[in-house]
Amino acid sequence: QEHRNYVTVSLGCTGGQHRSVYMVEALAQILAEEGQRVLVQHRELGITETLT
Repeated sequence: QEHRNYVTVSLGCTGGQHRSVYMVEALAQILAEEGQRVLVQHRELGITETLT
């Protein structure tokens, strides 16, 4: 068992420009509101952002 202080979540859909983008943004917002530091990477769109 590894002791890590982070979790990686990946979501995808064809082209990476529709449902997965919406779901990642919604999940990131919820986690940030709970006080978590969130790194969002939209690989297909070339976007990286950090929410706190």
